[in-house]
Amino acid sequence: MIRRKDKPIPLATIPRLGLTPGRAECGTVHTSTIYRWTSVGLGPQKIRLGTIQCGNTKCTTLRLLRKFFRQLAAAKANGRGYAAPLRNHLRRRLEAELDRERL
Repeated sequence: MIRRKDKPIPLATIPRLGLTPGRAECGTVHTSTIYRWTSVGLGPQKIRLGTIQCGNTKCTTLRLLRKFFRQLAAAKANGRGYAAPLRNHLRRRLEAELDRERL
């Protein structure tokens, strides 16, 4: 049985989950941004979102999303990244959502 945190999530559906807040004027993060995170990466260290291939669909998991966000936060805290800091209330909401998934 696959745990919820390891259940494959198609990359195209991630913006609709509400886990990736975008800028206020633009709404949520665009799907192409999610794909760019998986291929090119983010920041000077090119931190990439992990993926798995499910048939013809590129997917990730909640566990891999959380790992990606934590790596970005760690790079920012160490002064090695440029990841834009999330507002405190957005960070708390994201952490609460991920904690509900027991990651």
